[in-house]
Amino acid sequence: MAANVAAINAAMRRKKAGESPRDGEERPESPAFEIVDPPTMKDTPVILPMQAQVFKFYNWQPIQLFVAGLIVANFFVNILEKEIDPYPAGLQLYPEVWSGLADFFNAIFLVELLVNFYGSFFVPFWKSGWNIFDFIVVAVGTISLARVDMGPGNLLRLLRAFRVFRLFKRIKSLNKIIVSLGKAIPGVANAFLIMVIFMCIFAILGVEFFSQFGPDGTMTTYQDHGQRGIDWTNLTGLPIENGDCDEINGTVAGGGCVVVPLVTARGYTYGEEYYGTFFRALYTLFQVMTGESWSEAVARPTLFGYVNPQIGAVLTGLFYVSFIIITQIIMINVRRRAQFAARNTDAHTLRTALTPFIPYPLRSWSPCCSRRWSRRTRRRRSRSRRRARSRPSSRRTWRTCRRRSSR
Repeated sequence: MAANVAAINAAMRRKKAGESPRDGEERPESPAFEIVDPPTMKDTPVILPMQAQVFKFYNWQPIQLFVAGLIVANFFVNILEKEIDPYPAGLQLYPEVWSGLADFFNAIFLVELLVNFYGSFFVPFWKSGWNIFDFIVVAVGTISLARVDMGPGNLLRLLRAFRVFRLFKRIKSLNKIIVSLGKAIPGVANAFLIMVIFMCIFAILGVEFFSQFGPDGTMTTYQDHGQRGIDWTNLTGLPIENGDCDEINGTVAGGGCVVVPLVTARGYTYGEEYYGTFFRALYTLFQVMTGESWSEAVARPTLFGYVNPQIGAVLTGLFYVSFIIITQIIMINVRRRAQFAARNTDAHTLRTALTPFIPYPLRSWSPCCSRRWSRRTRRRRSRSRRRARSRPSSRRTWRTCRRRSSR
């Protein structure tokens, strides 16, 4: 117990000194909502009067907590507006309340941005990506505050919903998660690019194969019961077309075929809705990749609706099965590369950031914050050190033999 306390105290001292923890050492846990350490003035030249005082005032922790509270309050106000009064501006029940609250938050965040810009004037302000994001969001809010009608540009006001992302700049645990995810993106970018290329290829093939499927809004299913000596009767109540389908399908009497309506809920034919254009086909394949009700609605009509059922089954089966196999193999590669990138870039950062959000009883076996693993590793490494000390090195043995021989 005393050894663990001493190890934790040593880790805390190294953390304050800016050193990284040693392997197998207990990492001190940080609170869930700890404010990011304030920046220093060493990279910020003092140009304006009282710039250093404004810089310290803005990065003072109570001020940062106050701004974080305003961001959270603005986020909840947006939620309440869309829940209580989700109507256009001319039909809202309480337009003055929502407009007044929006103006209040826009004015407060404008003042906060000006104070930050004055304290970090000029180049250091633009070196931070978070400051650029703040500038864009606050600029959109300032345009709304000035009641400027930009026509189609008014859609930019939707960026105000992303204002809550500014919390990632201030809360250390959230900032660590975003930084770790950003470092993992380059490792999976190539796999994502390969997946997009394969989806585009299959979308082109889908338009070529299935865009003209069911052009009259119907699908004819051909029965082959007659070939097996089964007397087939129409049990669906739909029209039966005998004669032509028997000749085309090569069946004998008793085969039969049924005309099934194939118009979607939006009034389109099957081929027009699912594979009518490239982007419709791309979205259909994205639905197939996610596994969302694709088999019954997308695949089975083409599986049974061709004039020759064998050709339809082979074409549809090869198309969808190969697409699923390829995309899933790529997704497995994406997951492995993401794990590799997180493990090799900033695994401890991600582990430290996720630890406060995991319930304490689960931390003993959780893979991201397992203390049992660190204890086992510490015991194993201490055992290997003892063995290494017990064995004399070849250099020491040679020196000892030389001294003895000289005597």
